Amino acid sequence: MFKTLKQIIEDHFRYMPQILRLAKVDKDRAFKGSDLGWVWALFKPAMRIAVYYVAMIIGFRTSKNMPGIHCSYFLWLVTGLVPWFYMSGMISGGASCFKRYKGMIQKTSFPKTAIPTIVTLSNFRIHLVVFAFTLVLYPLMGYRPTVYWLQLPIYIALMLVFTYFWSLATGLLSVVSEDFLNVLRTINAAVFWLSAILFNKATIDNPIAVAFFRINPVTFIVYGYRNSLCYNQWIFEDYISLIYFLVVLLIMIIVSTKLYSGLRKQLPDIL
Repeated sequence: MFKTLKQIIEDHFRYMPQILRLAKVDKDRAFKGSDLGWVWALFKPAMRIAVYYVAMIIGFRTSKNMPGIHCSYFLWLVTGLVPWFYMSGMISGGASCFKRYKGMIQKTSFPKTAIPTIVTLSNFRIHLVVFAFTLVLYPLMGYRPTVYWLQLPIYIALMLVFTYFWSLATGLLSVVSEDFLNVLRTINAAVFWLSAILFNKATIDNPIAVAFFRINPVTFIVYGYRNSLCYNQWIFEDYISLIYFLVVLLIMIIVSTKLYSGLRKQLPDIL
């Protein structure tokens, strides 16, 4: 495991300029031929946020100001949805990373461990743009930046590390089994509803649900953003959730490195 992890780190240091260039090309290619280009990167999440907001306010009659938060319900909702949009794209998109770069794996000596990073950073570019607009909304709606905003890079870094090793593990499993990729695409919606994104997890007292929220990495990241922007809470204040996340992350690192050690030589032939 440690040998593989060392190789992954070395590959990234050695090929980082190429990785960044390929990540830029990967996302620019998605908007190629579109007159609006990157406008679509903002329009799509904006429309989804509007739909969720209307559904929760009009359909479910959710209170506009939920107890225990220091911002409006709209900002609370946006703050949770923005990281979800990124992570939901990585649940299935990250799992197909090796298939997307099949030719590169088979025909070049480019390190296979860098492929998930290309996809991760490609999607992260859109996330940064959408998240920047989210931060602008706070002062526009009368909420000043606080010292708690300074911990946002920590949550972002944890999110990137998790999505990388998630993509590495699921990408390898998807190469072995097409059914596995189909399963991930199917459960994407289920993960959304089971991550307490549209409702406040603090209002749920079911012990099974509470336990699931603690081991769910999506819930940890979503509420990490909310802790920083809405709840004014430091990352170490909910140390139990942090420990659960780090344990899940460690398991993901072990699984992904073990899978890569066993499949890296056969990967070009399997593809």
